[in-house]
Amino acid sequence: MRAVLTHICVLLLIIILSSGCSGSGKAGAGFTAGGTGLEGIQLPQLPLDRETATPVSETVYGNEAIEASTNASTDGNALKLQSTGQTLSWGIWQISAAGSELENVQVFLDIEPGDQAYMAVANYSAGSWDFLDPVDGSTTINLDNASHLSPMGNVHIAVVAAGGDQLLVERLIQTTDRTGWAIVRVHAGEKIGRLCNVISLNGKPAVCYLENRGADFYRINYAYSTTELGLFPGDWRIVQVLDHGADLSMHMELIGGNPAIVYIARPEEDVCYTRSTTPTGSQPGDWPAPITVESANNVGSYCRLAEVQGHPAIVFKDNTNDLLRYARSSTPDGIGNGDWSARVTVASSGDIRSSDLAVINGNPTVVYRKSIDHSIHYRRSLTPLGTSAADWNVVAAVDNSPEPIGLLRLETIAGNPAVFHSDLDTRNLYMSRSASTTGGLMADWNLFHTIDDSGDVNIYIDVAMIDGRPAVAYEDYVNRRLVFAHSNSTTGIGPGGTTWQQQTITQLSDESDTLLELSMSEVAGRPVVCYSSANEDDLMYAVLLD
Repeated sequence: MRAVLTHICVLLLIIILSSGCSGSGKAGAGFTAGGTGLEGIQLPQLPLDRETATPVSETVYGNEAIEASTNASTDGNALKLQSTGQTLSWGIWQISAAGSELENVQVFLDIEPGDQAYMAVANYSAGSWDFLDPVDGSTTINLDNASHLSPMGNVHIAVVAAGGDQLLVERLIQTTDRTGWAIVRVHAGEKIGRLCNVISLNGKPAVCYLENRGADFYRINYAYSTTELGLFPGDWRIVQVLDHGADLSMHMELIGGNPAIVYIARPEEDVCYTRSTTPTGSQPGDWPAPITVESANNVGSYCRLAEVQGHPAIVFKDNTNDLLRYARSSTPDGIGNGDWSARVTVASSGDIRSSDLAVINGNPTVVYRKSIDHSIHYRRSLTPLGTSAADWNVVAAVDNSPEPIGLLRLETIAGNPAVFHSDLDTRNLYMSRSASTTGGLMADWNLFHTIDDSGDVNIYIDVAMIDGRPAVAYEDYVNRRLVFAHSNSTTGIGPGGTTWQQQTITQLSDESDTLLELSMSEVAGRPVVCYSSANEDDLMYAVLLD
């Protein structure tokens, strides 16, 4: 009798669901099956094709069904389906494809021995449901865009228990063949994402950024992905590092394998530093109270962090005295009150506007821009520590453009230092690369390359080595787009037809929108970019899937 009832139940479900694939989303009319005891069952004709309430997620848990029968109930993150001999129990789930090519969806079930589950996929091409053979455990359903993608870019899956069977729908995981740049809204809100900085943390992306809480109150947040690519909002975990944080500048790097952050405190404008006590920084308690590196009136803009000979080191500007200062901790973690006593002046005067810090051929190196004469200067310490003022006596000018502006970025390319910047007069993007491994002489800086000569480049840029070749992320402010440029050579410069291939990462929302910040890194062999814009007010993350 159970087999007969099960057959009737499934046939009834097919009739009810298949009769209403018009997309209206209304409940189906009551269906009377005379003599079966199943009179009056009502099921939706077709799932309401709706936009997701939150951005795309590849994993949907059982308790996130968009519709379910009255005898279905949540059980933690799962949906429990309990049928009887006379009533079906069912749930319907919606998963967004995010404009990608569908491959399959895995349905994870917990089924009692001897029980079965029936599944159906909404077929928008045929205007009906595609039913599968019954299963007694988790299964994979193959998908294709032509049949199973709704007009609003969703996939709908129904799971049914019948004939007294019961089961748990634990989760559904959709696999898509995604190409190009995938964009994820990691943290949505108002005034989110300023001063964002992305790094690779054990092969996964991690981002620090600001959440403006009003007036001079800033919260420093840290978001890390639990997956290699961070493709979906559900992959990200957000940790509050500090409730009173950065304003003008902030930077994150790995120090001793743990994430560390240097920032400018508000309203004191002190240089402060904190480092997670764990390799992931996944809990608020992982982040100790910050250490004040420099506490003088109005200091700390353009702060940058690097690991120098196993210890954290920071470069920052003393705005009051117009000095560029360098500090290196005496300990590997830098979280002790007396760790930052070694501070030296790297450069003075000239109205310093931007700086960067990196280790070049074993020694700490600083690049900075002076607005007084529109020049870019390069100083590499004469020693591996850089803790003496005498270490910073050698300076080289590296700029060959009329009037450099915006952010500077220093990177080692094919063993030699290189400096990236945009220009106020031409609005082009340039790279200067040293002919030597140290860049200590003026004559070293004779290799100059124009990456983008469109005249559309804005002030925010970032640089990373991607697949062993230099790449730059920047804003095209005329065409309102975020751009990724990747060199076809390991040096990014020189004879033989060196080119920089450009891709649009994303278009900004409209003509009034502009980027407020961006950062780029290589994670799991792919370029990743975090950014925020004036109109979006959200922390955004992009990863190249090609």
